[in-house]
Amino acid sequence: MTRVLKSAQFEADFAERALYLGQANPAVALRFVDAVEAAIGLLAQSPEMGPVWRYGNARRPTRYLLVPGFHNYLLFYHHEGGEVRLGRFLHGAQDLRDVLGE
Repeated sequence: MTRVLKSAQFEADFAERALYLGQANPAVALRFVDAVEAAIGLLAQSPEMGPVWRYGNARRPTRYLLVPGFHNYLLFYHHEGGEVRLGRFLHGAQDLRDVLGE
């Protein structure tokens, strides 16, 4: 199983979205947290499963994965050095190219 590291920015993005959902519907927020943890588990098992983000740096490809059951949310990550490094956790309605600086 591949080691997964979460950046501070990923943690902040995730916390913001989980709190937002928790205020609207606590039961949905719990399912959301479980779905994100399941997605992270999938990456630990198959780190190359996410498609390459086409606007990123070709020499250091950024990949992304949709959260199962919450397909508007994307985990952006790098797989390098035998580790998965989670960089951002974003909602698909955002201007992703702008947010990611690409």
